[in-house]
Amino acid sequence: MSHETVLQTFALNKDGIAVHVEDVDRGAACGCHCPSCGQSLIARQGDERAWHFAHAAGADCPGAFESALHLAAKAAIQGAHGIVLPPLRLQANYTVNQVRTFTGEAEREYGWVDFDQIQLEASLGAIRPDVLGYCRDDRWIVEVCVTHPVGPEKIDQIRALGVPAIEVRLDALERTNWTWK
Repeated sequence: MSHETVLQTFALNKDGIAVHVEDVDRGAACGCHCPSCGQSLIARQGDERAWHFAHAAGADCPGAFESALHLAAKAAIQGAHGIVLPPLRLQANYTVNQVRTFTGEAEREYGWVDFDQIQLEASLGAIRPDVLGYCRDDRWIVEVCVTHPVGPEKIDQIRALGVPAIEVRLDALERTNWTWK
């Protein structure tokens, strides 16, 4: 399935907030624009096709779908004031006095991190995380991946900061129609 056959169901409203096509007025009255190219959009809310946004000028914008999904994910995290963390199991080997080797293990189940404050696209050292969440005295980096995962250079920069980070992988949704749920 190509990007052209996937309907764009999210856009930015006049305040720059990600909105679903079901949550806006019909046609140009929606006051929305494309998160990728910034052009005006029309909310197509007819009876025959699934509701979607279309560029008012009829332009083809290949980055619109990816940008909309990326922005909607950040808005969902911000609206929920947190994120669910997947289970994690760590195992490490360490040597004492270059003689005895030990293995240590730690496990964490699914868990919710409640953010007291959230900043989108805020600078942190040399990087600009998609989401920077604050939980008490801790900071968390959240990166949203639709088509491009975090690269090795940014991973090294995050490690150097010593800030916990998670990458939300949405690449499975990239070629499907999706909603807030």
